[in-house]
Amino acid sequence: MPPGADGVVTEYEIQLDGRTATSLVWGGSAPQERASYSFYAGREAGVTHRVRLRAKLPDGTWGGFTPERTVTTGH
Repeated sequence: MPPGADGVVTEYEIQLDGRTATSLVWGGSAPQERASYSFYAGREAGVTHRVRLRAKLPDGTWGGFTPERTVTTGH
């Protein structure tokens, strides 16, 4: 679910292992239900990465980062 904000949140920054990996930009309001997004993180399967994201708020500033999660690449 998108964060609560006074306005529409249309952009998210996704960090992989502490560095910006990609941005996710919606053309309007983000889906209210579960959404999925994927991006290239390397060819090797079984590699664990740390992931977190934050929203660009309607006033143009960035919100805080989500708690860090770990993900492992598939095959």
